[in-house]
Amino acid sequence: MRRLASIGMVRVPWRRGPSPAEADRLLAVAEETAARHGPGPAATQAAARAVDAARRLAVHGARADRGRLLRALGRMSVNLALGRTPDDARPVVEESVLLARSLIADADDGFDDHVHADAVVQLAQAGQIVTTAGDLAHGRELAREAWAAVRDRRITGPFGRGARAEALSGLVQILVDSAPQIASADRAAAGTMTLAVLLVDVQRAAAVEEGGGPALDRLAEALSLLGRAALAVDRPDLTDAAWSEELVLRRHHGPRERAERTSGILADLRRTHMVTGEADRSTDTGPGAWRHASSYADRWRGVVPPDALEGLELRLAQAIALSRGGARLAEAEPLLDTLVADATALESATQGTPAHAGHERVLARALWRLAQVRHAAGRPESALEPARLSVAFATQHGDGLADTLTYLCDAGEIAFAAGHPEERIALLTEAIARGSAAPRSDAVRRGLGTALHNLATARTVTLSQDPPDAGLLAETVALAARAREIRAALATPTDPMTVWEYAQTLLLSVDVTMLARRRPDAVTHLSELLPLLDRLGPPAAELTRRAARQARSLQLGARS
Repeated sequence: MRRLASIGMVRVPWRRGPSPAEADRLLAVAEETAARHGPGPAATQAAARAVDAARRLAVHGARADRGRLLRALGRMSVNLALGRTPDDARPVVEESVLLARSLIADADDGFDDHVHADAVVQLAQAGQIVTTAGDLAHGRELAREAWAAVRDRRITGPFGRGARAEALSGLVQILVDSAPQIASADRAAAGTMTLAVLLVDVQRAAAVEEGGGPALDRLAEALSLLGRAALAVDRPDLTDAAWSEELVLRRHHGPRERAERTSGILADLRRTHMVTGEADRSTDTGPGAWRHASSYADRWRGVVPPDALEGLELRLAQAIALSRGGARLAEAEPLLDTLVADATALESATQGTPAHAGHERVLARALWRLAQVRHAAGRPESALEPARLSVAFATQHGDGLADTLTYLCDAGEIAFAAGHPEERIALLTEAIARGSAAPRSDAVRRGLGTALHNLATARTVTLSQDPPDAGLLAETVALAARAREIRAALATPTDPMTVWEYAQTLLLSVDVTMLARRRPDAVTHLSELLPLLDRLGPPAAELTRRAARQARSLQLGARS
């Protein structure tokens, strides 16, 4: 990843390294410089000093120091995005995203620590910058990831509440801004409208708690977004109500520079024939009316069409069929990207209803398939985000566990291809833990077998050193043995794929037992493997070639 030095930033000649207080002081200077002079060269150099100091502290791995680095990177990314171009900010944004994810992964259930909350805010901010740079799909994924990180958590403190509001605001902003570019906007708009209503409720509660001030400006912005979202669902009455309330807030509480925005609101209302030239005055019930307004949820009933889930499933089946074989990946990807956007909106719109589980299941599967298509197209880096989200949205119990194991295993392989071998190990380890702890249907056992096989395969990379680590080698042999036991029980001639999976694990067992210098076991596994390869025929040609090489190593006869 490109570091700040490649952008020509100023370095500070530390002797013994900066103290936390000095790093905090430099970040405060960077914030003040940007506030006073804008995101120009002076602000960018000040931010570079703050990043350098925080980076030197963060190498020790302390959570607070990693949080300092994240805030400094966030300041730098904003300076570059506003002072230069969003593309100039991308390397810094990418680093901040990776750091934010690591901090979010460390969060406890309460999520009220300011470091964790900052991580969510920075992830949401990254989504905005990436979207502004023109990568709409990636920006939406980052915004969804930030919202997913806080949506269902227990939030009790001010840091967590602030992070939830920022994540929701970023997601709604991107969804509203991108609505004209999303196919099937009628379905997506219902979910966006539901999120916009929730955003107004969240910002109103914050404004009441804070007694006004800057929180009122955030409430006004939320009302503006709600009005735009209402237009997309053909609810001009709600657009009228939301923008009129926003107008009252701007008139009584907004700074003078908001006058132009207020004028624009009036023009929009008049152009859509929702109000007359005087109607806005009748809605002004005083500067404190915002405190007592009822939720827009009372007036908005986002009714999801009864056939919405069926429609999503049909579109998903079509996209999967299109992507099979790899010949039409370029056609399948935009269909899946649009499907993910629509499924996300409907998943949000159905929360708290009996239909939610079905929509969540379809969303997870659509994200998983989108990741598979991008990976098959040779872009594992862009496949990793939907792969992670598929795991986050997957049902984690009952019939959904088999799918969850599949998503975890595939996300692990994508992470490895994208250059994150440690994440691969972590995902496969989680899959094994979940699959081992639950009652096992054949589908769950098959998923567990895949996780065991893949983790054993991943371990062989480390074992390639000479001599291999004895403890790791014993663990890998045990993983292969568990996978072999499961796949042997599931292999059936009526399902050639189960036979192929068993053959694959037998070959892996030959590899690891040879590494362990257990020649009799390797010979046994190879003897079991060769008849299966004959049965599988040409589709197993690569396995057959590898088996022949191992047979020669063991000085056995085998077909080549």
